[in-house]
Amino acid sequence: MYLLWRYTHTPIWHIAVCVLFGYFLAESSIAPNIARLLTTAAHYIAGLDL
Repeated sequence: MYLLWRYTHTPIWHIAVCVLFGYFLAESSIAPNIARLLTTAAHYIAGLDL
């Protein structure tokens, strides 16, 4: 978030909203499903031969 603020001049309140949303999303019951989805996507992308 610091880099986003530093180099794109994002307002502090945008960063605060993103941090709070991320915290509440991580504490929700859907967090394991999101983690599984991201892991599967990362494995799929890593397996591509470009």
